[in-house]
Amino acid sequence: MGRKDNPVWIWVAVCRQSRHLLSAVVGDRTEQTADKFWKQVQARLGDNGSETRFYADHYEVYGIIVPAKQLVQSKKETYTVEGQNSLIRHFLARFHRRTFCYSKSLEMLTYSLALFVYRRNHKTIPI
Repeated sequence: MGRKDNPVWIWVAVCRQSRHLLSAVVGDRTEQTADKFWKQVQARLGDNGSETRFYADHYEVYGIIVPAKQLVQSKKETYTVEGQNSLIRHFLARFHRRTFCYSKSLEMLTYSLALFVYRRNHKTIPI
């Protein structure tokens, strides 16, 4: 963000059936950001969260924040979220891998992602 030596990641949770984005958090790859992300996912799922299975790659933080009985770590099971990541990069220039359209503000990056999530899930933006 702002320069190449200040990378920022997005954490995204996607429902496999509806393809709705359940949660999206902008931040670093620390356990604190992962914990913030996990709390958002749990709040979104409510009581159904304890019955839900989560698929993730082999990044070790997932094993810390997601209960072991609910977590499946396999790169071949992450196709839904990878598809959404591709759409985010397609529609929001600031998320392209190599671009001149970069974000100088973490706040604006977060707002851009929040608007994308809302638009993607609701199809229209109320005026």
